[in-house]
Amino acid sequence: MLQRTLATFRRHGVTCCAMEVSSHAIDQGRVDGIAFRVMAFTNLSDDHLDYHESMEGYFATKAAMFTPERTQIAVVDIDDHWGVRLAAGTTTETWTCSTRRTDADVVATDIRAGRLGAEFTVHTPHGRSRVGLQVLGPHQVGNALLALTAVVADGVDLAAATEGVSSVTGIAGRCEPVHAGQPYRAIVDYMHNTAGQHAMFPGTGRGALRGRRDRHRREPRGRGPRRDQGQCAARRAPGSVGGRHRETRPAERILDGHVHGR
Repeated sequence: MLQRTLATFRRHGVTCCAMEVSSHAIDQGRVDGIAFRVMAFTNLSDDHLDYHESMEGYFATKAAMFTPERTQIAVVDIDDHWGVRLAAGTTTETWTCSTRRTDADVVATDIRAGRLGAEFTVHTPHGRSRVGLQVLGPHQVGNALLALTAVVADGVDLAAATEGVSSVTGIAGRCEPVHAGQPYRAIVDYMHNTAGQHAMFPGTGRGALRGRRDRHRREPRGRGPRRDQGQCAARRAPGSVGGRHRETRPAERILDGHVHGR
């Protein structure tokens, strides 16, 4: 199916494709036979340990893509020790990026997050530029920086890359504001893992929702089993609305688990 889709793109004159490759896809050989121009690494969380069983196994699966046989250029976020480790072990051309360190190839500084988005200055080997993000959440700065690094590493002009990232006005289901005439602020986010929750709540509860009282925050949730999101929710959100569950469990049990951090 993937090869058929790529062939269709080519027939229609498409010259560039941005693709998210999951660790499941790598392990199951779904992208075998595809040579990537640029491969980006966003770091690891404990999201898929039900599949990979250990962080070492998870890391090894991801690292398998960062070889000369699989990609020409590696782009690695080194804000986390997994990224530092990967960057140190790659044998292909490697670009690093960071929102915290100054020794990366591409660095974000003067980060300012607010209710409407964020701004930061990006420093690259080809100069620097001011980026204005129109998407919510301070964690989006790291995502934008990784994307900028990838396209600049591929030869795109920094000014054009900055303009492209700054023109993004939102991503469906990713910290997406909902305006339906309600007397409160509603945000939809597909935070299906604990790392996503930890990133989401500081951005929307303190910076993006500055001036709002925490007691008014409610958390609509639907999550899979054997996740520890409930623990995060119990600490950060006083209200919770249960949703779909991968296993058959009454709504009352799901909500009770949220309240008690399960």
